[in-house]
Amino acid sequence: MVNFMNSVNSHEMSPALMPPIPPGLEPSPQALAAREVIAKARTEVLEKTDGGPDGSDQGNFPDNPTYRMVRANPLVSILSDQCAITIGFPDVLNAVPTIMNMRRRESEFGRYAETALTFKLVDSGSREESNKVLDRVWQRHAHVRGALDQRVGPHAKGTPYDAFDPERSVWTTASLGQAEQIVFEALCGRLSDEQREALWQGRLRAGALFGSPPDQAPATHQERDRYIRERHENGELYLIEAARFLGVRACFEATIPRCVVPFRRLLGPAALTMLPEETRKIYGLSLDCRKQARSRLAVRTLSRMSGAAKLYPDMDAWAFRMSAGEERRLKANGKPPYIPDPYA
Repeated sequence: MVNFMNSVNSHEMSPALMPPIPPGLEPSPQALAAREVIAKARTEVLEKTDGGPDGSDQGNFPDNPTYRMVRANPLVSILSDQCAITIGFPDVLNAVPTIMNMRRRESEFGRYAETALTFKLVDSGSREESNKVLDRVWQRHAHVRGALDQRVGPHAKGTPYDAFDPERSVWTTASLGQAEQIVFEALCGRLSDEQREALWQGRLRAGALFGSPPDQAPATHQERDRYIRERHENGELYLIEAARFLGVRACFEATIPRCVVPFRRLLGPAALTMLPEETRKIYGLSLDCRKQARSRLAVRTLSRMSGAAKLYPDMDAWAFRMSAGEERRLKANGKPPYIPDPYA
């Protein structure tokens, strides 16, 4: 893979692409490299806009109708974001800082909702709106770095982690890309190879807007699937117990108001069959004949709902806010979410 760190010392750029670094913030070299990735991605988006940089604001994906189609389906958005969390958690250096942040904020689904709403804004909002939010995301993530307090799986005590570590951000991008393809095809029908590739290229651009270097990511959707499979096979991934607990809960036990519990009863069985085989294996999730039958029924039901869901494009945002609101309600009543210690 290309070494993207060779230009971190030349990080001055147009304020129109990235705002100045706030006083007092001392970003890591990886965070500075991510700023350059973001600025380059924003430049490429401008070049794709009809009329050039002075053209109308057509969002971040004016040239990729496949990506816009997939991400505009609210049921696909809900399920793929849930599955991506579960797929991605077996990376220790992703999981530990994420879980520590949840414990500090006493927020699990509130954090997921915040991330999902940011995704939605990047996918379908204007460039101006999404850039403002992404600038705040970069500043927040620039603080996320440290070292493991003890040995965790294959990683020794003292192993450094950084929110902008390219290996970690590429893994997150790949998890999202795999999940959204699987979920869309399960609910809406198989994509052609050209559409699959267009969807992956859209995900690479979305990742770059968050600072994930596309030149270090798998170049095609086939390479992405091979990359994920090989990480499982070569022992790089390790599922800590806290990540197992939270990864299962993200897919099957979302905190939601009672009025929409029947909807969750469809999402769980559907997600089980949508998770890749290697993900089910590392979590110890079985898919016997009885569960397969339930899953197929849930997928068929959600597939029928999917067409109508497109008439309510903000349904996913509503669902994410409802989940976060229910978590806040429970917390106010003395029932904060149980978020296990990642080192336990």
